[in-house]
Amino acid sequence: MRDDQRNYIIVGAFVLAASATLLVWLALLTGRTGPTDSYYVVYDNVMGLQNGTQILFEGYPIGFIDDIEPVEHEERRQFRVDVSVKKGWPIPADSLARITAPGLLSAFAIDIKAGESDVLIAPGSQIPGLPALAVLDVVAQVNDLIDEQIEPWLAEITNGTLTISSNLEDFTADLSDTMRRVDAMMGEGNISRIDNILINLEDSTTRFTTIIAELGDTRRNIDRLIASVDDAIAQNRGDLTAAVTDARFTLEALSRYVESIAYNLDTTVRNMSEFSQQLRDNPGVLVRGRETGDTEGE
Repeated sequence: MRDDQRNYIIVGAFVLAASATLLVWLALLTGRTGPTDSYYVVYDNVMGLQNGTQILFEGYPIGFIDDIEPVEHEERRQFRVDVSVKKGWPIPADSLARITAPGLLSAFAIDIKAGESDVLIAPGSQIPGLPALAVLDVVAQVNDLIDEQIEPWLAEITNGTLTISSNLEDFTADLSDTMRRVDAMMGEGNISRIDNILINLEDSTTRFTTIIAELGDTRRNIDRLIASVDDAIAQNRGDLTAAVTDARFTLEALSRYVESIAYNLDTTVRNMSEFSQQLRDNPGVLVRGRETGDTEGE
């Protein structure tokens, strides 16, 4: 009997320990351990939410839903969702709590989108909420997008395709006409003329190549000539300097006597003018010479 009691006690202790372990494990999974702060969110629709639903902050679990109760606000019914989050968790004042589901088959949760305000929401206050984005709303938006943008775009593409097809037909017809003209131009007589033109062009190209080569030789000869001139100037630089100095001295001497030379030239010109006048008046002067004063007296 004592063995049976001992067995019952052992089994009971094991069951209690397993139950306690399970409760602790569940508490860790749900995040219901440690002190928390209370907040609330107001929604028009709480479909998918229930007590124990997770509260996320940018996807990180920070708490759970404590209670959901209907409230009257501005003559319409809304739902107040009381939540508990980790104590001291900072929630900026411009944060938004949206009902969301990570996937189509995932459980709903409230995900708080962190704001940028330096002011924090005090515990017990309301967190601004956003309604859930329902699948039907998404489908409706997609349908509106298709009706308003995609279908007109497809219609424009269709019209553009028809226009392109018409333009392509016109282009094909023009191309066929052009090809017929080209065939007419490429007759036997024209082909022989084109051959002659090509032969002449080839000869001209050959001659032009020869001229370019000769110009290259000429350029090289000019380069050599310039180099020779440079060498000659470099070798006779002293003589050239002396010649320039002598020329400058000569010019300075001429500049000093230029007035006298000009005066003598002017006198000579006047004498030649008088002599020319005497010859015109009396050509015999060349034979008899100039008459003396005695002859004039007779």
